[in-house]
Amino acid sequence: MMKNGSGAHVPTEQEAIGNITKEENRHIKQVINSLKGLLGAIGLELVEIRVRDRKSRKKYGWKE
Repeated sequence: MMKNGSGAHVPTEQEAIGNITKEENRHIKQVINSLKGLLGAIGLELVEIRVRDRKSRKKYGWKE
């Protein structure tokens, strides 16, 4: 849990950061599902994806 300058717990900030992460993950899942559908339509199967956010350097991956 995050703490403020005086050392007290700040659940609101932690919750906000968690919501941002969930929103980012939702967008990534939408892209993966779109790719799976597109590839499936032409007879291919998506096996693995690895990407990295250029700004935050956070890595995302999906593996069947």
